[in-house]
Amino acid sequence: MVIFSQCLDCKNFIGKKDNNTFHCKAYPDGIPEDVFWNKINHEKNIEGDNGYKFESLNESTPQYDMIPLK
Repeated sequence: MVIFSQCLDCKNFIGKKDNNTFHCKAYPDGIPEDVFWNKINHEKNIEGDNGYKFESLNESTPQYDMIPLK
């Protein structure tokens, strides 16, 4: 089974920057590892997310329980 980070399916995801960290609108200085690796489900706002939360790129795709990648 292949499991991807919730961030890769999010409308707010920006990508990787020069320092090899992943960024999004919620975390412009770098997505916390626990969020990126699905240890924290970001479908609800959490501290420090600048008011952004997970928004699926494809609204018709159901979101399943997050399975931690690490």
